[in-house]
Amino acid sequence: MLTLRRNILAAALSLIAAGNLLGAPAPDPPQTAGRFRIGPLFERRTEGGQTTFLALRPFFSWEHDPRRDQRDLDVAWPLTTFGRRGETVRNRIVTVFYNDQNRSDPQSSWSLSIPPIFQKGSTRGDDYWALFPIYGKMPNFLIVNNLRFTLFPLYLSYDVGGKTPVRRSYYLWPIFSLKDDPDNPRWSLWPLYGTKKETDADSRYTLWPIWTEKTYHDQQRTKNGHAWMLFPLMARVDTDTEQSWSIIPPFFTRTVTDRGATLLRCPWPLEHYTDENENTWRLWRIAGITERGTREGWWILHPIIVSTHQKTDRLENTRNRFWPLYVFEENLSRDNGRPEVKERYFRLWPLYSRWYTKEAGERLRLLELMPIRDAAPVERNLTPFWTLYERTRIAGTKTNRHDLLWGLIQWTTETDDLGDEP
Repeated sequence: MLTLRRNILAAALSLIAAGNLLGAPAPDPPQTAGRFRIGPLFERRTEGGQTTFLALRPFFSWEHDPRRDQRDLDVAWPLTTFGRRGETVRNRIVTVFYNDQNRSDPQSSWSLSIPPIFQKGSTRGDDYWALFPIYGKMPNFLIVNNLRFTLFPLYLSYDVGGKTPVRRSYYLWPIFSLKDDPDNPRWSLWPLYGTKKETDADSRYTLWPIWTEKTYHDQQRTKNGHAWMLFPLMARVDTDTEQSWSIIPPFFTRTVTDRGATLLRCPWPLEHYTDENENTWRLWRIAGITERGTREGWWILHPIIVSTHQKTDRLENTRNRFWPLYVFEENLSRDNGRPEVKERYFRLWPLYSRWYTKEAGERLRLLELMPIRDAAPVERNLTPFWTLYERTRIAGTKTNRHDLLWGLIQWTTETDDLGDEP
């Protein structure tokens, strides 16, 4: 029985190495030496006698790009994925994440996390760990640095800012806090009274949010002045760079800047913004129309329905989207005095997509169920299930390769030119 199994396995591997079982395949593109498929379920690609892709969908896929030194392994994606880019490792098993910046360097930064409960790692040899809400010490978390907490919300502290960071410490967060910086310590007892010192401004509040004020002292940007708000009645900004009045903020506001720009809210979320290069009307994300320098466009329910166009002496870009049903994007270059297509993408979801780039060539696909373009894990694990037909052409060649029903039917056609544009 063992010998029989070995013979079967050897025969299968020989068939895989031989190529497509279903007939003579079309010529492979230069970067692919061999390809074997059994419908959308099994696929193996080889290059230079080595396997570069292996998949048993939807359970497993593995891909190796030797040119970029990249490897990706997916097991029951999206549950589990392992990836390597050079010496950088990024792995995930369900909600457990592991990252290593340089797997060959014992002193490199690494982290193991189960957000938001647990994290352990090291940054330049400095070990840290956190078990929320019991105890935590983390060098970076979201937009803050040197995060510490003990029995949160009993104690929390972190650093914010750039060259001169400010330390913020909270006790019974967010009620009592201290802000320490080299110039002046500040404190707050929320919501009764509080102060905050930054590198370019000082802020205060009393009975937050009823009274808040801010004093600007940014010498480098010459932004100096004062701002206050008596919520919900009115607000005022009086600085070197901006003059503004608000009634029932933010609903009725008029702002004028030192550059001649004007912002009018009447009422918010209806806004009109103008300056020497821009004229924009917008109703928040609901609708808008804009002219901004060489760019113009409009939107409805942004980012669902969007149309933009930009044209200069050297380039022309067009974006039209009614997501996910319709997408058209085109980038043209005018460096040689005439329009030249750099990239063009069209999708009529879920039926059809066509993608052309000057560097890679063209790909046409039926069907196209994924509303996000070229998502690598989806391409490896799911896309073949709905790709009934695909046509590809390598940039600078005349050969179109046609692939129907996962290689059951393959043929080639020739174009009249080199196919530099679709």
